[in-house]
Amino acid sequence: MEKMKRTTVNKLGDLMLTLRRARGFTQTQMAEQLEDVVGLQQPVISDMERGLFHPSAGQMEHLLQALEATDGDRRKALRLAAIEVER
Repeated sequence: MEKMKRTTVNKLGDLMLTLRRARGFTQTQMAEQLEDVVGLQQPVISDMERGLFHPSAGQMEHLLQALEATDGDRRKALRLAAIEVER
């Protein structure tokens, strides 16, 4: 079975990965910014990007601030988070 290549950002983890990479941050650098504020460490960042961890609303706000997300990115992230909560 052939692996499908991801071409669209349709999951929260994909969006967070895209934003992190666009800002030039490693997972470790993101974790260093967020660990003291919301307790997110590098393995949690990895789990979030793979869809294994879903941040709380407060954690999401700090993530989006650290990633300097645009208003459009914020809306998309919140919409994707709501979809994932419904599942």
